[in-house]
Amino acid sequence: MPLAEFRARHLAREQDLRQVLQLHIAIFDALDKLGITTLAEMLDAFDEHGPTKLAEIAAALGMAPAAATALFNCRWWHEGDVARLQKAAARLGL
Repeated sequence: MPLAEFRARHLAREQDLRQVLQLHIAIFDALDKLGITTLAEMLDAFDEHGPTKLAEIAAALGMAPAAATALFNCRWWHEGDVARLQKAAARLGL
């Protein structure tokens, strides 16, 4: 792979990761303001040890609990995450 192509891919991925973080923050904030969950409860819900409010959070985002967990589990980034987060943010009116 030529260096220019590598740089372009790297920059595009970096921009996507930045958008993922910004959307995570906006969605967390919106859910908190709507009284659905606090940040601490939200983080606990997506932790494998405590799905306390996961169903309620997933319903507010318009997705299945498993999809919400995969989307908000920050350990890995997947192709298409930005679009899914944008859809969830739009559902919350962001």
